[in-house]
Amino acid sequence: MLSLPQLAAQLIGSSVRPLSNLTGSTLSRTEESRSELAAVFHQFVGETFYQLMLKSLHTMHDKPAYMHGGQAETLFQNQLDQEIAGRLAQSDVGPYSRDLYKVFQSQLKASGQSTNAPKQMINLIA
Repeated sequence: MLSLPQLAAQLIGSSVRPLSNLTGSTLSRTEESRSELAAVFHQFVGETFYQLMLKSLHTMHDKPAYMHGGQAETLFQNQLDQEIAGRLAQSDVGPYSRDLYKVFQSQLKASGQSTNAPKQMINLIA
């Protein structure tokens, strides 16, 4: 299985140009791409964190002997948890996501790739 930096390197490929070659509107698009990547990254980390937290919360207690909706209730609970996790991730992802993003950026730089990610990588994460 590929690590995230290796996957980014494959997706970016040879289309990466050094920032010193960028000027004007190209530079602003690069900054927009970086901010979009950061937003998608924070959303992904937040949703993953909150979904795992809610799943753990539900596994702490057993199903009741009576008045349980069966498979339909389980499906509804999973969809509700997904919606709650998405909204919590939009409200605040906390400092842990910022720290993970810094590590992600440093891994991209260490692998020789720019932090400028194309739309393909953003769509893959989203």
